[in-house]
Amino acid sequence: DSSVTGVQTCASDLYVDSEGNAWRPGTEFIVRTGTDTDSVIKALDTDRRSITIAGTPDPELYRYGLHGKEFWVNATVGTGVYCVRLLFADTNLHQKMTILISGREAARALDVRQAAGGIFKALDITYRDIAPANGAIEIRFKGVDGKDASVQAIEISPSTKQKA
Repeated sequence: DSSVTGVQTCASDLYVDSEGNAWRPGTEFIVRTGTDTDSVIKALDTDRRSITIAGTPDPELYRYGLHGKEFWVNATVGTGVYCVRLLFADTNLHQKMTILISGREAARALDVRQAAGGIFKALDITYRDIAPANGAIEIRFKGVDGKDASVQAIEISPSTKQKA
């Protein structure tokens, strides 16, 4: 299937963005939150935040999120080469994170607030030419300085379908 796969990290319904792409709720993640804890409650922002997110025609994609000291998503894909687009917005957490994609460091100590130009501003980062290993692309997020990492949405598409 060559369609765009968009995962909004916690909305409960399908969302269609301003370009007509469908985003589905995502729950395929791994996070360790401690003994006898509910990782969904601790790591997912499941309630829609009524905040304004600047710099995007689709603020709904930035109103939910997944966060934790370290977590990862294993996206099952077919053979080929892909683009991985990560959507962020600092909602006053001022976190920094390291990101690894398929075992390779993609960003070190990424400061979402600084990169986006402030809080409540959308930041999209696209990584190109990502090859799956064993039928999956692993995207790992690690908080820096004892803080949580976070991501609002993830889009994976074949390299030929991704916009510049």
